[in-house]
Amino acid sequence: MNIKKAGNENERRIAKIINEILGVEYKRTELSGGGDKKGDLYDYGKGSPLSKYNIEVKYHGNWRSFNKCFKNDIYQAISQSGNKNWLLIEHIPDSSFDVVVLDLKDYLINDILGQMVVNKAEGKEILYKFEKIKKEVDDLVAEVKKYLK
Repeated sequence: MNIKKAGNENERRIAKIINEILGVEYKRTELSGGGDKKGDLYDYGKGSPLSKYNIEVKYHGNWRSFNKCFKNDIYQAISQSGNKNWLLIEHIPDSSFDVVVLDLKDYLINDILGQMVVNKAEGKEILYKFEKIKKEVDDLVAEVKKYLK
């Protein structure tokens, strides 16, 4: 199998994994990122948190090729990302593993900090509901006490 065909099949495989786990609609980008859509995979449903990333997918059939190309793969992911955050998915040769490479600051700002804000907001909402229920219970207790006097 030639390396281009293997790379295309790997892109479809990665899209399938993303779709199955996240329930979204990722496909290989038409014209291999040469049109107005950049990156190797594109979120056609536009409902995924991953859509903030320009996704580049790489497959190298062996370790020699992987080691030789890894640095260039990162540069390509960065240079093709334009104003979007970049995300590189590399298949590890001779394994069933795929690894993700992305900028640490992008990851912390877009993913971790976003989760912390959501969790903080959820916490505030839960606390508000609890306080509201507590007030209702306190009011009921006060009414019962009045009735029992």
